[in-house]
Amino acid sequence: MADLWGNARFRLLLIISGVMLLVMVASGYFILQRSGGFAPINGTIVYLNNQNLFEVGTAEDALPNQISEAAVRDVIVSENDSTLFFILEENFGIRRRIGANPNILELNLCNVTAERCDYLLPSEDLQTFVVGNENLSTGERRIQFFGGTGGRQFTFALRSDGDVDWLNDEVFIYRHIDTNNLRVFELFPPNDIIFDLPVIPDNWVLTPDKQNVLIINADTLQPQLISLNFENGTVIGRLDMPIPYDGVTDYSLGAAIWHPNNTHIVLTRNQTDLVYVEPFEPAQARTLITNFECPITAEDWHPSGRFLLYTLDCASGSQIRIYDMQTGNNRYVGIGTQPRWINTN
Repeated sequence: MADLWGNARFRLLLIISGVMLLVMVASGYFILQRSGGFAPINGTIVYLNNQNLFEVGTAEDALPNQISEAAVRDVIVSENDSTLFFILEENFGIRRRIGANPNILELNLCNVTAERCDYLLPSEDLQTFVVGNENLSTGERRIQFFGGTGGRQFTFALRSDGDVDWLNDEVFIYRHIDTNNLRVFELFPPNDIIFDLPVIPDNWVLTPDKQNVLIINADTLQPQLISLNFENGTVIGRLDMPIPYDGVTDYSLGAAIWHPNNTHIVLTRNQTDLVYVEPFEPAQARTLITNFECPITAEDWHPSGRFLLYTLDCASGSQIRIYDMQTGNNRYVGIGTQPRWINTN
């Protein structure tokens, strides 16, 4: 063996073999990274499948667990990702589950014999709620506010389609169902402020600091960041966001959701692309995913900002997938709609 080691050719062969082994190990590690094998994700995913509510872990071999025996029509997760709310299809009641506790609590927020709960907006501290109802006899739509004790305190004839968000604990912004314009409603004392916006929003979302509104209008072919004075309903300023698309100007934009870094958004373009963009630098837009076979929709960011839940609305069913921002990996989760991250802490 000493004689062999003294042979220069033999030493060179060993060195080359060692380098090749290191390359193979590194390549295998990279492949595992791309396949998600080295990307553990905190939390679980809740979603709907044929109006059944399921929860599934993030491991590739995780099996889904059905949460509700009754048909569910809507799913809401609190801002801290620890509380799950869902609206039942049959009696339109609202139920709540805290953390991973299997106990399901029913919230007395709807008169289930006379009203249909359309949507729910819990405050950040989960002490107050905005609930959208439709009268089953008259068809009247209205917004109701509930205080921390769960007792009904206010009922307003505010017509909304569910596009509602809190500005603070006493003020919320909503889209009026008849005019499609945005309005701000102050609870104390009740006061409805109407915004004279430059465009009617097809989709809109508050900026993370709740000082501006990002408006997406299909006719303008570009998002607009609108600065609003929430006290008097005036427009302070407007920033157009032309997003390049290989020189093509005939495209449509869908709903946007903010990245947890509070500086970027992801939105749908032409129902085929998910685009990641910083509002003040739209020329640097980055296409994350392209799928020409099934309409694509961004659903929910993981709080870490690394993983994005999205759906592909295919003929065989709506596919839930996870996109990894670091590796570009796409992981199939299952068939369903409205996927949301929960219990991520």
